[in-house]
Amino acid sequence: MAHRKADQTDQSADFLQAYNSATNLLLAWLGTYSVGVPAFLFTNQAALTKLVSQQKTARVAVIFGLAMASQVLITLLNKYIE
Repeated sequence: MAHRKADQTDQSADFLQAYNSATNLLLAWLGTYSVGVPAFLFTNQAALTKLVSQQKTARVAVIFGLAMASQVLITLLNKYIE
């Protein structure tokens, strides 16, 4: 019985380590895109002109706001799960 419980504990630790690795990778991607893409969109005159002319600036801002909120949520979950 004790051997089985130790195996479950080891397996749980392995799952937690894999989860932490995946969330760190996700946060890196979200961080890169939440900084890089808006910087590109607002410094590239052609991209900015196209967004404004198609009236999609609000939609783009909402999407990036959601991405940033996701980062904060994932970070908080990660903090309290560990």
